[in-house]
Amino acid sequence: MQAKVASIVVVFAALVAVGFLSIKGLAPAAVSFQQIAPQALLGTLTWMFAVAVFLERAVEVIVMVLRDAEADVRVGVVAAEQGRLDEAGKAVPTTPLNLDALHAAQESLSVFRAETKEIALCVSFVLGIAVSLAGIRAFASIVNAVPGENWLFSTVDVLVTGAVLAGGSEGVHQMVNVLSNFLESLADHAKK
Repeated sequence: MQAKVASIVVVFAALVAVGFLSIKGLAPAAVSFQQIAPQALLGTLTWMFAVAVFLERAVEVIVMVLRDAEADVRVGVVAAEQGRLDEAGKAVPTTPLNLDALHAAQESLSVFRAETKEIALCVSFVLGIAVSLAGIRAFASIVNAVPGENWLFSTVDVLVTGAVLAGGSEGVHQMVNVLSNFLESLADHAKK
């Protein structure tokens, strides 16, 4: 329920911000898109894929440094509890087994993994934003010109590119596949 309320608040705040900027005449001027060859767009996405692969590996190393030792301990506890139960089950098959310790260890490991995933996502988003701020931007490569007073374009480009990079190489790879399939269907349609 809280997530739904938070989502509604975010959407409402975005609408209010857009409305305010539009009414006050502060919305930046529109950008003009350049004629882009399909190969150029695929090239941009290919480079984004390469950057995302590097970014993924950097995130793995950072998270490994931060969380690996504790992960080994938690996995070891689960394995030890499982082994203890296996031995107890073999020794006295008629005695009911107490699974509480195993369930507690598994729950602890699940919570740890969820926390680790959240940390990895935050680290990858921050690194994605940093890479985008450094100049690797998706939208900038497909527009012809951005009016000088359009500060919002660069901001959105940095945020969106950073988020796409944070999503990892699989997400960029899916974008490449969608574009490739679309271009192939256009080519097949044109041949007919």
